[in-house]
Amino acid sequence: MTASALKVPHILYGGDHNPDQWPREVWDEDIRLMHNASINTVTVGVFSWSTLEPREAEYDFE
Repeated sequence: MTASALKVPHILYGGDHNPDQWPREVWDEDIRLMHNASINTVTVGVFSWSTLEPREAEYDFE
């Protein structure tokens, strides 16, 4: 499918969210604020790959 063939019913509005950089206690508030701001797309964990794969081909998803 080409980009021009992709049909989106609304404008995508969002940004990055990196919960691994914040205490768990603020995550629910983050989600509430994103909802109130009408955020409809989020990239999660952009900077967490080194934690998920600490060494090549070794993964830790906890």
